[in-house]
Amino acid sequence: MTSAQGDTYRCYSSHSSSSYLLSLPSEPLLSLPSEPLELLVSGVHREPALLAQPGTLVLPGHSLTLQCHMEASFDRFVLTKEEGLTHPQRLNGQLSPNFPLNHKNHTHGDCPTNSSECSDPLELMVTGSYSKPNLSALPSPVVISGGNVTLHLALRERFGRFILTEEGDHRFFWALDSQHASGQSQALFPVGPVTPSHRWTFRCYGCYRNRPLVCSHPSDSLELLVSEWLSDRPSLSVHPGPRVASGENVTLLCQSQNQRDTFLLSKEKTADPPLRLRSEHGARQYQAEFSMSPVTSAHGDTYRCYSSDSSSPFLLSHPSEPLELLVTGQYQCAYYTAEDILSERSDPLLLVVTGEYSAPSLSAQPGSVVASGGNVSLSCSSKITSGPFHLLKEGEADPRGSMKSEWREHAGRWQAIFPLGPVKPSHGGTYRCYGSQSSNPNVWSQPSDPLHIEVTGVHKEPALTAQPSTLVLSGHSLTLQCHAEASFDRFALTKDEGITHPWRLDGQRSPDFPLGHVNCTHGGRYRCYSGHHLSSAWSAPSAPLDILVADLDWNLIILIRVSVALVLLLSLLLFLFLLFWCQSKGKTLVE
Repeated sequence: MTSAQGDTYRCYSSHSSSSYLLSLPSEPLLSLPSEPLELLVSGVHREPALLAQPGTLVLPGHSLTLQCHMEASFDRFVLTKEEGLTHPQRLNGQLSPNFPLNHKNHTHGDCPTNSSECSDPLELMVTGSYSKPNLSALPSPVVISGGNVTLHLALRERFGRFILTEEGDHRFFWALDSQHASGQSQALFPVGPVTPSHRWTFRCYGCYRNRPLVCSHPSDSLELLVSEWLSDRPSLSVHPGPRVASGENVTLLCQSQNQRDTFLLSKEKTADPPLRLRSEHGARQYQAEFSMSPVTSAHGDTYRCYSSDSSSPFLLSHPSEPLELLVTGQYQCAYYTAEDILSERSDPLLLVVTGEYSAPSLSAQPGSVVASGGNVSLSCSSKITSGPFHLLKEGEADPRGSMKSEWREHAGRWQAIFPLGPVKPSHGGTYRCYGSQSSNPNVWSQPSDPLHIEVTGVHKEPALTAQPSTLVLSGHSLTLQCHAEASFDRFALTKDEGITHPWRLDGQRSPDFPLGHVNCTHGGRYRCYSGHHLSSAWSAPSAPLDILVADLDWNLIILIRVSVALVLLLSLLLFLFLLFWCQSKGKTLVE
């Protein structure tokens, strides 16, 4: 078919027997003419371009105009909707290239002219039918020039796909099928390398798979900021200090010696956009003060600041040195249910910062080894911290207690006493204490040295024996053995234990205590204890065992032993003699 065959056609009908009378107009032998058929031949001229104003993403109720752009010599334009593989059945042309759409809906449009090729298809989408998704940048919207970033799209509704658009450029970026996790739809878009050649501003939309051209409200716009483009590096400081209690007022001050009109404050490793403030000139520097009043646990983080110019607000300076803000105090958490209902708050969690002051000292009175049912006092003291002292036991999340300190004039120290008792097996363990100041009770000192509390009398006492004997010559070997039930695997030996308990029990896995080649210093009274290696609870002490170390040679020992034997023999003979004499005298008196 050629362009010459394009025209308007009609047809007629008649009986075959009267076909020769067609040339006689006076005879009404023909039917009425059909409706006109306009035959249009497309593809003769170059295709036009179809554009949408203001864009291909349209909110319900907003105006939309489709424009068919062609060479100036053309004066007839046609718009088709949702054309499939076949050509449209009819082209209704108009003289204007603009097609205002009064009732917006999702559509595919193209606009062949009367005899041109079809334009490229233009896909229109209606947005605003669902709630907007969330668009963020991972790990941060601040990107080093030439770096890469990942855009994260998420929404609670189960969308089948997401669309990402760049502001000012209405091309579509189609995501892979969205993933469903944690009750929401989400997708990731890698972007990069990010360069300062233009502004990187994005929005995203969510769409259902069965209605791909009806999408959600647009997300809030996300602008990527290119850092390390300006040469300066501002400084960042905090007042009153980097460690503050929850509820206090904090000011972060960002300063630069270069003339900058804007400063930005950013949290490290967070997708939140930076805070922006206009700069002020003072003290020969340009600066901005970021106030946080009052601070909460959410403010605790590492911060950096940047400078920029209003002429290119997306181009930033080098980052300042990092500043870590620590917020102490009580924290609580809550969660949202699937119905977006906020749960009850958790129990409060106390957060403290340690290491601000030098360590206090911790001791036990009367000693760190205490019998079950007895009493012991732990003393925490310091020359530096005058506020409350805090006692913690290893393995426990919460402090054992906090005590107000008192000044001890004779010792020149602040001191607090933590009484323990009546002591139970659960009191055994490792303790440390911390000091603090009353003005900031959630900032603590370094920890004291560990103090181990051992509880005795929890299990049955063992038996202590000596091998080869309790009497041993100086220079000879001696081993003490602690005999306990088979389930015990920890043993301790004490010497010359008086009325009070020993200061410490140094346990070992073996029940044998070799003393080596003994001398006179090894003599004394010994006791042993048994226990389990996973516990600070011990048995009652064994019966005392006296060790005698003889510093004599063998000849003298033999002489002493023979002399003792002779004395015993003479004593026995004397006894027998007296017994015989008494019996004989008794018989004489009877007679």
